[in-house]
Amino acid sequence: MSHFYWFVLSLSLFLTVSAFCAENQNDQSPTIPASLEDAKTAEETEAYIEHVSSQLRKNIKTEDDEIQFIREFFPIAIKAADKIIALAKDDKMLETAYRNKLQALNASLLVTPENEESKNALNVLIEEITKTGKFSELLLSEQIAIFFRKIHKLDTKTLSQEKFDLLKEEAKKLFLAEQKHYYPFKLLTIVLDFAKQIETEQNKAGFLDTILKELVQFVQSETAVKRYGEDKPRDDGRLTRVEKLQGYCRRMVGSPFELQGKTTEGNDFSWDDYKGKVVLIEFTASWCGPCRAEMPNLLEIYSKYRNKGFEIISIGIWDSTENLKKQKEEDKIPWTVISEELSLKEDNNLAGKRYGVDGVPTIFLVGTDGKIISSELRGTELYSAVNKLFEDQSNKNTNNKIDN
Repeated sequence: MSHFYWFVLSLSLFLTVSAFCAENQNDQSPTIPASLEDAKTAEETEAYIEHVSSQLRKNIKTEDDEIQFIREFFPIAIKAADKIIALAKDDKMLETAYRNKLQALNASLLVTPENEESKNALNVLIEEITKTGKFSELLLSEQIAIFFRKIHKLDTKTLSQEKFDLLKEEAKKLFLAEQKHYYPFKLLTIVLDFAKQIETEQNKAGFLDTILKELVQFVQSETAVKRYGEDKPRDDGRLTRVEKLQGYCRRMVGSPFELQGKTTEGNDFSWDDYKGKVVLIEFTASWCGPCRAEMPNLLEIYSKYRNKGFEIISIGIWDSTENLKKQKEEDKIPWTVISEELSLKEDNNLAGKRYGVDGVPTIFLVGTDGKIISSELRGTELYSAVNKLFEDQSNKNTNNKIDN
């Protein structure tokens, strides 16, 4: 899946996870009004828009459905955000409403890039937010979204070295933005994936390595240390910024996936056993609520495709082997679970570190050629991507039979 769809799909989820301003809600859930116009408070507006979102999302099965969801839902979301901006009781509520409206307008522009009304509305909103003198991190996020749209329009087959150098400099300026606790790794995935396309389509060997080297030099620079602190090993086992950069580079679409380690039973894991199969690799932990919530979806996908050349591997990180065993039994997990705790004892090359995993769940999808298809999918998008892979394979087999 391209970064275009990844970005659009992630934006389309922004109202389905939690309330606009959960901290400001009363213990009792507000009544869902019959229409947006009937909502009298920010809480009622929020309740209405979440209800609409949940109803529309029931129909999503494919990428086209996601795009249709954006076209139907985001105009309503923009109106709801405007209403909450007018009713906002504090800065936290106001920032959330601003963020939701920005995301809605950005998603609309990705679907319909030449929509002048959306362009003008976005410019007006950015100016409005800037005038508040607050929400600098929100404005930085918007700069990243604008940078993404610029990259998305470019033809990587004909892009000159000079033009790409200008884009690299623009990315570095975003990295250097005045944010004490912000480090835009989503931007890195965009830049690195773009570099990968340049290397592939223009046959520039070593081009990607050059970009990575420059980025590593940046995070080790005096300027970056001043902004983010010294990039030294952490006691909690989490990755340094350089390790994240290196991992993000390895996880790009089209890169070969490599895996070794120890299973929860203490056996050596063999990646060769999975050659020629579509494999989903889930980095997880028994204590991770979102990971456990994703499990029914994984079990459903596994049941549907396991006899068609599909496998799942779970990798437990920042967790004990005993807890992983307990989870495997409780959730009735039928596939192999790798324990990084045991792998570390055997001095194996930890997959979490290799691929820059700094949060769970993180899910990779690997094709029959052993190369990464995506590392950004979850929920309905994941189901849709796997389904499409096997539908395409089925259509290919059918066409081959007809040709023969």
